[in-house]
Amino acid sequence: MPEKLYFNAKTPKFVHQYTGPIINNHTALENMYRLNMGGRQLSVQDDTGMYRSWVQDSNYIYGAAVGLTPLYQNPIMYTKQTPNYTAPEEVYQTQRSMGVLSDKYNLTWILPVDSGFYYMLRLHFCNIIPQYTKASQVIFRIFINNQTAEQEADVFYWTKGSGYPVFKDYIVFVNDPDGTRSKQDLWLALHPNPNSEQYLDAYLNGLEVFKLSMNKNLASPNPELSSITRPARRTPTVERNKKTQYAAIIGGLFVLVIILLVLIVLRQRRQVQPYAAAHDMSSYGPAYSESGTTKSSNSTLPSAGYHRFTLTGAKATKAIVSIKRVNPSSTTDDDEYDGVTEATKLAGRSD
Repeated sequence: MPEKLYFNAKTPKFVHQYTGPIINNHTALENMYRLNMGGRQLSVQDDTGMYRSWVQDSNYIYGAAVGLTPLYQNPIMYTKQTPNYTAPEEVYQTQRSMGVLSDKYNLTWILPVDSGFYYMLRLHFCNIIPQYTKASQVIFRIFINNQTAEQEADVFYWTKGSGYPVFKDYIVFVNDPDGTRSKQDLWLALHPNPNSEQYLDAYLNGLEVFKLSMNKNLASPNPELSSITRPARRTPTVERNKKTQYAAIIGGLFVLVIILLVLIVLRQRRQVQPYAAAHDMSSYGPAYSESGTTKSSNSTLPSAGYHRFTLTGAKATKAIVSIKRVNPSSTTDDDEYDGVTEATKLAGRSD
């Protein structure tokens, strides 16, 4: 790498500060962005032997106003101050300019970077618009992180004319408000200066952004995952969550089935009651017989092994019964067997 390509090159201009880091052989630089404004992506083979790749800037433009992308067909006139290894010809032969509506918007690029570091922005310029031919015709402003980096940028004042390239370096510090060195947006914007004598326009051909080492350190405490990095543990976590959900559903269904079975059993027990509890209208005490309005509890039947009942109970249950004469010494008459006849009828119904 040429000694003065990035180190010990032109003295950079500090943005919103009076002093800053000195870029020398002891400074570590990490390239964050290298953009070809308005042109195609350039691979390492398209570079000037520095094996740098330049990407299109369209993915970093803010808003719908993207400006114009003129193309220059003539060779680029490198100089001693801007030698041919500074950037490929295609970087200077294409650009993004603002056009006739330039006073209505800012041409802006947004670049996410790690907070808590100094950054050097190298802006590449080359006039390739035929209508612009002399100094003061096109003057514009350059803003970096909403701070004025250049109040009157005049490419013809910096160069010998159209087709001559030039670059300018600016250093800015990206604040770290919460101390986590999280990602912050680095803004770069252009806007015409109303002091331009003839044209209200602004343009840029290329951009390089470098992170400067802080105490020989370029690392971020918590780097974010890139878009192509797949979290290794995310899929197992999802599978465990699904298994837990399935287990909860199955367990809930099992408990619901148990509750339903218990309710069914209780309902059946309420509907099917024991025979004695449902139909017996007497107790296991002395047997009673009814005759008109007179009740008698006289009985010589043993209480063990016999079920005592009333005639009313026999009628209600429609059971087959056996009736014994209460008084063995009495003679047979119709009155005494009225109950026997009725009980026999009831027994015949049960058959």
